[in-house]
Amino acid sequence: EVEAPEDCECTSSNSPSRFPQAVREGHVTIVTIGDSVPKVGPKPLFPARLAKLVEGVATVENRNIAVSGTMTKHWQPGGNLFENVLTPELEDADVVVISIGGNDVMSYIGGSMGNTYQMLQKVEGLDEYTTELHNSVATIINEIYARAPDVDVVFTLYVNYAKASYWGNQVGPYKDLFAAAGHNALVKARGYWRAWTVC
Repeated sequence: EVEAPEDCECTSSNSPSRFPQAVREGHVTIVTIGDSVPKVGPKPLFPARLAKLVEGVATVENRNIAVSGTMTKHWQPGGNLFENVLTPELEDADVVVISIGGNDVMSYIGGSMGNTYQMLQKVEGLDEYTTELHNSVATIINEIYARAPDVDVVFTLYVNYAKASYWGNQVGPYKDLFAAAGHNALVKARGYWRAWTVC
């Protein structure tokens, strides 16, 4: 158990059970699913960085099965990625890390870039959309637990990409509005997952 210092806020109420046990047993199997964040970028990628951190206390089998470009709909139970890519990994997984949602948001924003009216409509509807997105992720997590009740699941949130210079160039004078919308979406996401329970 970790006690947060008085001047810090814990943004998660996770109470993992399998991971500490796997560490005690000396071997941890981490399976990472999702989009390009675990697959693309400067090395080491975050699944490898996580594995390196854990290697200090146990040996790690690191299985990064994420697929660039995927959205939550691609990882839904019954679909190819869930049934044929993830499910075979669940039997001996200790931790499943999910990095997904960015491509969903990009799809939602769609072709509105450069059209002020459409962009403002997208910002206005972002709250409702993120609820749908979280519910979609929750469906994936519920089914993971249904098939592997002892596994620990970690859902990673993105940084606020709306603050990036790329987005600033895309939205021009509305950069602050988009950054605020991104901030609010992340605050909502933390609240959603803090209160969420497996059902």
